[in-house]
Amino acid sequence: MTGLDASVPVRDLGRERALPDPLRLAGRGVTQPRAARHPRPETARRACLTILILVAALPAQARDPWTAADSALEAAGATLQLLDWSQSLYLAHGGPIAHGHEGQESNPVLGSHPSYAEVNAYFAATLAGHLAIAYVLPRPWRTLWQVLLIGVEGDSVVHNMNIGARVALP
Repeated sequence: MTGLDASVPVRDLGRERALPDPLRLAGRGVTQPRAARHPRPETARRACLTILILVAALPAQARDPWTAADSALEAAGATLQLLDWSQSLYLAHGGPIAHGHEGQESNPVLGSHPSYAEVNAYFAATLAGHLAIAYVLPRPWRTLWQVLLIGVEGDSVVHNMNIGARVALP
């Protein structure tokens, strides 16, 4: 035994030895290996590739002219995305949050404990991908796409604010 009560027997060439159980140690401040914390680090890359494929598959001639209203909606969505990005970096850094809440990312694509690189790659790709898809979508789908982003990102920003995630501007 290693002195920890959270252990699992493991067979090692016919001998049995006790190793710490990572699931039981997680709440004790013990850092988990990368694979245990985030089982699929390639998820953000897959999401980016999916966005690129969708943009390439949309016919360019279906594009309606871009208007001032489109710019305003896209700017509102992008602003909310930038706020969410900053809050996600705050959570990835492990900043203090409200009592009773876990400092975990709730975005299923990023996983519960993403790295800075994963957060940055995800938000850079989604900012560019959302604009590219909005640009090629015809009306009324473009407006629906932009309003959907505003709703989802607005909800995320308010949730993050409620748990104490801060916005840090460079």
